[in-house]
Amino acid sequence: MAADDKTRYLKEQLASYLTREHPEVSLTKPFRCLNPEHQDTNPSMSYFAKTNIVKCFSCGATYDLFDLIRIDYNLPEFKDQKAKAEVFFPTGYISTAITTGYEAKKEHHKNTMENKLEPEPERKTKADFSGLYKEWHKKVKLNQYLKRRGLSESTIERFNLGYSPIDQSVIIPCTPGYYVKRSTKPGAVKYINLKNARVQLFNGTALSGHDPVFITEGAIDALSVIESGFQALALNSSTNTNLLINEIENRERIPKLILFLDNDPAGKAAQDKLTNYFIETGLNFGIATPPEPYKDANDFLLADPQALKQFLNEAITKEANMKPAETQKQQSQQAEPKKLNETSIVNHLNNFKNRKEETTVIATGFPELDKYLDGGLHEGLIILGAQSSLGKTTLAMQIALQAAEKGNEVLFYSLEQSTRELIAKLISCESDKQLTISEVRRIASDKEHDKQKMTVYENAIDQLYKAENLHIIEDKRSFLDIKKDLIDRTASARKPLVIIDYLQMLKTGNGYQTDKQATDQNISDLKQISKTHGIPVLAISSLNRASYNADISEAAFKESGAIEYSSDLLLGLQYTALEHVKTDEDKKKYNWALFDENQKKGDETREGHPREVQIKIIKNRNGMAGKRIYFDYYAAYNRFEKGKTPRKTNNNTSK
Repeated sequence: MAADDKTRYLKEQLASYLTREHPEVSLTKPFRCLNPEHQDTNPSMSYFAKTNIVKCFSCGATYDLFDLIRIDYNLPEFKDQKAKAEVFFPTGYISTAITTGYEAKKEHHKNTMENKLEPEPERKTKADFSGLYKEWHKKVKLNQYLKRRGLSESTIERFNLGYSPIDQSVIIPCTPGYYVKRSTKPGAVKYINLKNARVQLFNGTALSGHDPVFITEGAIDALSVIESGFQALALNSSTNTNLLINEIENRERIPKLILFLDNDPAGKAAQDKLTNYFIETGLNFGIATPPEPYKDANDFLLADPQALKQFLNEAITKEANMKPAETQKQQSQQAEPKKLNETSIVNHLNNFKNRKEETTVIATGFPELDKYLDGGLHEGLIILGAQSSLGKTTLAMQIALQAAEKGNEVLFYSLEQSTRELIAKLISCESDKQLTISEVRRIASDKEHDKQKMTVYENAIDQLYKAENLHIIEDKRSFLDIKKDLIDRTASARKPLVIIDYLQMLKTGNGYQTDKQATDQNISDLKQISKTHGIPVLAISSLNRASYNADISEAAFKESGAIEYSSDLLLGLQYTALEHVKTDEDKKKYNWALFDENQKKGDETREGHPREVQIKIIKNRNGMAGKRIYFDYYAAYNRFEKGKTPRKTNNNTSK
């Protein structure tokens, strides 16, 4: 069978693919857009049987079978997409009759194309479109789109920009063999990359100069920066970060690079990836985020050209994030002798002997827990897990507060609760079981006028003012955000305790990962932070729901593989009553659901009855494991106190 016949046949299997791989999709009515960069709250995509495509009428995305395989399986090369499609839909049995009919259609299409006044160029990787660029450039004045985007005639001339009347697209040459189309038709996909050709950067030659270069996603944004008097190049999609990385790897010298990507999830993901690469390779770089309400550089140019020029100039003059750029060869040559010396055991022994290698131990403020942890939290990755609503965040906040009150620096990265919620918890905790969180909120909103309660409220706030070393940060949503923030904060500060609330909400920048892959990556990255900075990193984790009614173990942690093997200290917070529930027979005797309900009722009535809980040291790489520390948890007052230990647990009590 001819290769083209296979391709056509495979494209016709789109309906079967959608039914198989996207069961949530309807073939008869609109469904949520399959574009990973489109947060489609109102179903906007539909399936078209006649053309074998799906199209979104909101973002304009149009996909055939191969496009969806590219997205679903992260396969950028067409040959890999086709191979995957043939696994699903074998092509060996297609009949000659189908092939013959297709050949007739192909011949008709060929004749039609030959009659066009302006034929489309052949899609060859090593093509040269220089002649066509000249023809398209002659027609650029037939459409005013470029001028409406704020570009001057000099910029249009400099980059040989053109216009194709056939499909109403602006032509943006990138190299002699590659160009990008920007459709001017309403509702159409904006940028159209050349198919069957290797994607190229727009204005990649800017890297050869000495001036700082702004990195944008789209070519129009790069042209907007250039229009303002600066150097810029475009990735031609947020997914093309490897193009820039490859270009950097092949150059002897790189000017300062400034990331100026779109202010949306896709732009932030690309920024995270490039930031990580720049930090690892020691490049001189900066980050310029389009200020609200602008989404990108062109929005900014159209709204206020002078403000954009000032913004870009300030971005250049900011102090470099890292050391000046050097080639990898130069870095290797300069670092090699020093590296050998630093890694020698003699050097390590001298550092250890002379105590140059400072160790960080931060007390939790709970004496019995600190005793079993050899003084407190040491350098390494610590995971604290518990079932939902058992006080993970409350316990972590209390540890953070008690550590800060002792003069330690504490960075609390909150990915779930707002700073306002956490402050209310802290005030309730400091009230010595006199103010519930509801009462704190009422006083804060001026709806509570009980003088005694208001006095307690003011005293609690006065106490919290003493914990000035406690920092609550809620705008860092990914590992790279936290990594960069930590670099900035630790440059002139003592080694902090870092707390992440919580692990499963930490973004990785890769939208195609499974939950397990994302957790594994975050665990690895957080472990690296603790090693690099020599600090304790405490991450809060949720548990598997199936493990709620048994004594906690490694298996209880969600995506537990990486947590179990990579954590240095694994702590489980649970009801004390679960201590003796180990076997399936124990579970049958123990009515956990009723017990949990009764515990929460006690909180709701605020009778002052605490929940009896314990911390179990499940794993301790550098000390004693298996120990249990008992607490009274006053959920209504967001406070943990030492429990009366040990307690005997009767499994039949709540039956």
